[in-house]
Amino acid sequence: MILIPVALLLAMLVIQTALVFHARNIVTAAATDATRAAQAHGSTVESGRGIAAQLLDDNGRLLENEQVTVEREGDRVRVEVTATVVSLIPGWSPTVTASVDAPVETFRPTAPR
Repeated sequence: MILIPVALLLAMLVIQTALVFHARNIVTAAATDATRAAQAHGSTVESGRGIAAQLLDDNGRLLENEQVTVEREGDRVRVEVTATVVSLIPGWSPTVTASVDAPVETFRPTAPR
């Protein structure tokens, strides 16, 4: 009789692991897209934050407590996205984080020939 609860717990653990990996992909995509938006010539930190928020919102209720940090200092942009994955296992709240750092686009005029 103890075999059924153990098998059920193992199945839930496998499903939870798959959810965490999927959530990691979503958070990484949000950080990457936000960086691309924020690093474009003439863009702002808010444009990067908006892109990340939209991507996170489009993914249903898998993620909770999403936090997006976009910093643009000098010629660098850094985006960090953190979220908690919905848990099937009581007492466990896995967190996923992704950060991307990239240069800001700048246009340099070519010298006249």
